[in-house]
This record gives sequence, structure tokens and C-alpha cells, in this order.
Amino acid sequence: MSGRVAHRWRTGLAIAGTATAVVATILAVLWVTIPPRALANLDSEVATAGTVVTVGDLTVAVPEGWIVLHPPFQDDTVLILSPDTRLETTVTVRPVTPDAAFAELADREPDLGESMREPLADGLEAEHAEAEGVLVAAVGRADGAPSAAVVARVDAGSVDDYRLAIAQLLDGMRVPA
Repeated sequence: MSGRVAHRWRTGLAIAGTATAVVATILAVLWVTIPPRALANLDSEVATAGTVVTVGDLTVAVPEGWIVLHPPFQDDTVLILSPDTRLETTVTVRPVTPDAAFAELADREPDLGESMREPLADGLEAEHAEAEGVLVAAVGRADGAPSAAVVARVDAGSVDDYRLAIAQLLDGMRVPA
């Protein structure tokens, strides 16, 4: 093979190798970003009147028109979006008391204000606190597990804009005795 032909082969192989690497990188980025979102949407529903979602050992009454997402491979978690999708509420069942669940939440949200404890329906209790754009709460029976760890994030606006909706979600939770 002449030097000129060998040079063309090396150049062609270098171009093919570079193109393959670029395509592989693009496919890897798409694989990492698209499937998680697509998988989450596979198991979603728009709540109708009287929709009650079961998450582990607890149930949550979801208002009509809200979007319920069941994250893949997470049987202990549900994501609830307001109809305008500006409020995203994550409810996770925790095998601990509400006090312990709230302590875990407070560790993850260091800028929380002072917490408040309030009675809810069905003998449940909620401890909650908030920071800029987020409200965290733990709901359950004071004397035992399980409990619900709730993180409500507002994308645009203030927690005050959604306070009533968050209160309805918390009050609509039921934890077994």
C-alpha cells in the first residue's frame, strides 16, 4: 500500500472513530436524561373527585385535577403536582415516628424557620416548618410509626399561595393505627 493510500485510511479511521465517540456521547446523555422522566410519566394519573392514593401503609386524598406520579422503583413515594404544576409535593412513607421523620427532613432543609405542631383529622398530628419556597412536614400518630415525610416545593411564587392546598393534602392523609 502506498504512503498516500495509508494516509487516507488513517484519516478515514480517525474521522470514523471521532464520529463514533460523538454519537456515543450524545446517546449516553439522552439515555441518562430522557428515560427517568419518561418512566415517571408512565405511571401517572390526573386525580378525579374522590381519588385516594396508597403509598406504602398510608393513603392520601388527592384533590380533583391534581397530577399523581408514582416514581419508578419507589413504592414508598408519590409525587403530587398542583394543576398549574407550580406546587410539587413529595410524600414518602417513613418507618419512624413523626418526630424522627421531621428531624430527617429538617436535616435536609437547613434554612427552615421555627416548626409548628398541629392536630389533623383521624387523630393524626403534623409538625411543619418552611423556608423560602418549601414547606416540610411529618404526619403521623404521635406514639408510633409509620409516618409521612412531606416536602412541598413551590416553583414560582410563595408557599403562602398554596398554604390551603398543602393543608388539604396533609389533612387528607390517613396512617394506620
